[in-house]
Amino acid sequence: MVNESKIETTTEIPIFTKEQLRNSRKYRNEKDILGVVLEDGKDYTIEETDKLIKDFKERKVK
Repeated sequence: MVNESKIETTTEIPIFTKEQLRNSRKYRNEKDILGVVLEDGKDYTIEETDKLIKDFKERKVK
């Protein structure tokens, strides 16, 4: 009998701090928006950051 071991592969999604995202080249044009929508001390994925920026840009002005 062959001993089969399961190799579990996990893909870690990179997370970034507010300052890392604000200083990145990817978000250089949204630096001010990131300062508003991101919280200090919290980590974000790229997908979360993109969604927050999109939601901010699409919100209605009061």
